[in-house]
Amino acid sequence: MKSPVKAVAAAFILLSSMMAPFGVVAQNINTASGKSENSMRRADAITIAVQPGMLGSVLSSALEKGEGSGVLRLTGTADVRDFRALAGNLPAYIVDIDLSDITIVAYTYPVGSAEGKGYYPADELPAWSFFTLPLESIALPTTLKGLGEGALSATRIRNLDIPQGVTYIGDYALYDSPELESVKFPASLKSLGKGALGKCISLRGADFSSTHLASVPELCFSGCTALESVRMPRLPYNVGGQAFRGTAVEHIDLSQAVSFDDYALYGMSALEEVSLSPSARFGKGVLMNDSSLQNVEGIPMVLPALFAAGCSSLDMETVATEAVEIGAWALSGGHARNITFTVADMLAEGALADIVGLEEIDVRALGASLPATDENAFAGIDTGSVRLIVTDTAEDAWRQHPVWGRFNIIPDYMVGASVVSSNVDSSEISAHFYGDTLHLSSNSSPLSSVSLYSPEGMLLASEKLEGQQADVHIPDYTGSYIVVVVKAGDEVKAMKIMIK
Repeated sequence: MKSPVKAVAAAFILLSSMMAPFGVVAQNINTASGKSENSMRRADAITIAVQPGMLGSVLSSALEKGEGSGVLRLTGTADVRDFRALAGNLPAYIVDIDLSDITIVAYTYPVGSAEGKGYYPADELPAWSFFTLPLESIALPTTLKGLGEGALSATRIRNLDIPQGVTYIGDYALYDSPELESVKFPASLKSLGKGALGKCISLRGADFSSTHLASVPELCFSGCTALESVRMPRLPYNVGGQAFRGTAVEHIDLSQAVSFDDYALYGMSALEEVSLSPSARFGKGVLMNDSSLQNVEGIPMVLPALFAAGCSSLDMETVATEAVEIGAWALSGGHARNITFTVADMLAEGALADIVGLEEIDVRALGASLPATDENAFAGIDTGSVRLIVTDTAEDAWRQHPVWGRFNIIPDYMVGASVVSSNVDSSEISAHFYGDTLHLSSNSSPLSSVSLYSPEGMLLASEKLEGQQADVHIPDYTGSYIVVVVKAGDEVKAMKIMIK
């Protein structure tokens, strides 16, 4: 039979997004005395000495004698049965619990008991111990080794000091505690559970720098809308899926992370700068929809699917330049004026879709090694208006490609054309404009070809030539000049020729 506590806990996880936050807790500082309100409370605490499994039999009478204190102090030895009795009978006026002198021992429920789960280990705050209780403060046992699943979830605790010796914090252990502002993590900490700090909407920072934490798990800080600072240990660790979704973190150093699960840094709308390790393993959508992101250090050479999709503030040239592979929709929705590819050999579907402001792609470093390119790699881009700068020896290969051939292909010898005149003479090639005819001559090698381009790089005409002189008809064109590229032997001459 499933335990009532577990049933309630399961419903909490599924429906937590619908729960209204608790009210704001008053400041716990007595400015007249300088003493904390908690310390003053504990001086008048209701104190109960506990033996394993016996708290339920004495709790009611002890609380009646000390009614109004607001503080409960337990000493002695307890097991899960005592925490269940406490959770079921704690009056609303008890908002502060001191467990610092409690030792938690193991207990196994008999087979077929209503609790469902049989074994509860020693030195662990049992699962769901204080779930939804209106606690404002708790002092944990000094001998504690771990927090069980959901143990302090949905409470009103504001500040939590986790004692040295705790090595693990279970799934959802502090989940949806809306008043929680700070947590002190001990150096002994090695493990956090899924969603352990999720939806703690007042939490502003988390310092793991002195811990031995091996993972920032799935949903760890998801929904922590006030979280601005996270410090990680200088040790290898993993970042789980949606670990930081919805946080207010602007800058984060994750350069020691060895792996990022799918959507690990997804939906961080305030994130401006992140440091990664290019050798880490990256799942899909790692930086997806981080709309304020401007700088990424440690970019991997293989960009997985949806890697930085929707990062509208990120200049995609900085991400794409050293990429060998760009996965499906990896850089879609960003912006870039110019992109230079130096080692690219694969562009998947939508890899550079919907890039805003793209004017030029430089692929000269690739020579004639064209990347394997999906038909829809540049979806949403008017490729005919984007200049593609290629080497002159590879021009034909790029023009004949079914995707790259759609671009406005510019051979690199045009890029430096600078002379503006109606007549051009060089040591080898001369050009003179007469009406609508361009007269070309070569002083040495025979002319082999001529190409005419608009200043924007659009090909207007191209002819094969023979001999050392040729007349070329200028097509109708409304601009003031054209770029003429003439080849004669090994010489290539690019010239801007006035036509008006």
